[in-house]
Amino acid sequence: QLSRNAVVTVKVMDVLGNDLITLVSQRVESGEQNFSYPLASKLQRGFYFIRVVAGTESVIKRISVL
Repeated sequence: QLSRNAVVTVKVMDVLGNDLITLVSQRVESGEQNFSYPLASKLQRGFYFIRVVAGTESVIKRISVL
């Protein structure tokens, strides 16, 4: 959910914090946004982190690839 238009970057990182894949890097309109990507074919099994940066805000979430 974006409160205003912003440049959004979504990256997948390994457990050491190294960037592996950039999923999104573009200007996005305000409102609710949904993105879907098949990561299992691009990543080995294990734990990774997703970093979402929208303007000056940043969120990091852990994901697992089975």
